[in-house]
Amino acid sequence: MRRLFLIFSIIFTFYSKAQNDNFFQFEYVNYNSFSVNLASESSFHLGENEESSFDLDINSLHGVFFTKYTSLSAGLGVNWHINKTHLTNYWLADFRWFLKSFGYESPYIFLQLGRNINWNSNFPEGGVARFGVGYTFESLTGDFLWYLQIFKDSKESTLYNDETMEYGSYFIESFGASVGITF
Repeated sequence: MRRLFLIFSIIFTFYSKAQNDNFFQFEYVNYNSFSVNLASESSFHLGENEESSFDLDINSLHGVFFTKYTSLSAGLGVNWHINKTHLTNYWLADFRWFLKSFGYESPYIFLQLGRNINWNSNFPEGGVARFGVGYTFESLTGDFLWYLQIFKDSKESTLYNDETMEYGSYFIESFGASVGITF
């Protein structure tokens, strides 16, 4: 019981101090991006292998700056893997930490995790994980920000092999770059 009281007291003290310093400030944010990923390695675990490929991604994320320097968002993305010619549609959680307050003209790091949405046989099961760095720039009009980012990407999809008539996991390790806008 003492430990619980001690933990509660520490959290309450931190929260009170943070409120006094305006540390927690909820502000809506929307990130929209277009990405190109160049795969360093791809493999289909049913007898097929590839060494080079590329993907195209479009993402739309909505969330909040819950502190002056960090944002948490969630949204949807669509990925088109060119060599295997398959689409994935996924939900994505995004965490960003900015060097400057609210991300204006600021470098940042980010982590994104998500799972594929299995609408039908054309959209395979799987997941995505992405870690990278970026920089936000203010537009000339000052109405929005745009950003550039580079990242390492890991994806997995469950695909059907027509030759062996079996399902297998398709893994993609890639590096990518994105350009986007945020409101």
